[in-house]
Amino acid sequence: MKLIGNLLMTVTLLAGLLAAATSYLAPVGMPDNAWQTGVSDSGQTEYLISNNPAGATRTSDEEVADLKAQYQSGAITAQDYLAQSEALHAVVDADKPLTPEAVAEIKSNTLEVGGESRKVSYVNVKSFSLTRWKHNWVFGLCALGLFTGSMMVRTATKQEIAAHAGVEHESHHDSPEGLLAQTRLEIDRLRSDLARLTSERERTHLIVERVGSLQKKQLADFVDARPALIGRLGLGGYAELMDRFAAAERQINRAWSIAADGYYDEAGECLENGAHLLVEAQERLR
Repeated sequence: MKLIGNLLMTVTLLAGLLAAATSYLAPVGMPDNAWQTGVSDSGQTEYLISNNPAGATRTSDEEVADLKAQYQSGAITAQDYLAQSEALHAVVDADKPLTPEAVAEIKSNTLEVGGESRKVSYVNVKSFSLTRWKHNWVFGLCALGLFTGSMMVRTATKQEIAAHAGVEHESHHDSPEGLLAQTRLEIDRLRSDLARLTSERERTHLIVERVGSLQKKQLADFVDARPALIGRLGLGGYAELMDRFAAAERQINRAWSIAADGYYDEAGECLENGAHLLVEAQERLR
């Protein structure tokens, strides 16, 4: 169920983003009064404002003939002649009111592209309207899909946590308490063994070996016990526990990293800090 919920949320989120991209498009086929937004203090009718240039026309035959004459007279270069004769010009520029006259000009304009005649269907405007938005129903379905997917994931997570909360570990050795106790015991043993060594090389080698084993087993297994811990402690208690455990884990990992670089003094300090933080984590687990 969790996988299906996550897939549903992903698909609906992408579809919703695509639908949202059309939220400021106004169909050119709207009634004339739909383009009106109100009346100004001076009594003039206010209209929707274009956000981008609307519509497009190519240079007219008369303008092309004039450009050709300028080229033949040397007033413009061949490059300028070609660029201007093939240029597209907006019917309505950006930040202009979409008056009935401007909209009528947009509607009447036909642009030949690749041998096909194309008309403007939508105009990008500056104001949003839910009723004007053609794909508002798509966005609504996507919002419903996101809610449904999140509820599916939440329900599956609750069931998973409840299942783990009601299952006892096979032994105390494998329980979160046991894993923390093992980690603390191994750190204490390591610190004791390090005190008996005289060579810094032997000490750093021992840290790398012992801590590497802890990282692969006890520390990793404790993190994997998340569902059971949340079931027992709740999200708040789990957050407090993991705050101390994560701090201890960082110190232990730092000790391994520093020892791997061949330095003992700071690695030993990190192990001591990690041991104290493990004690605090154990207190939050009781």
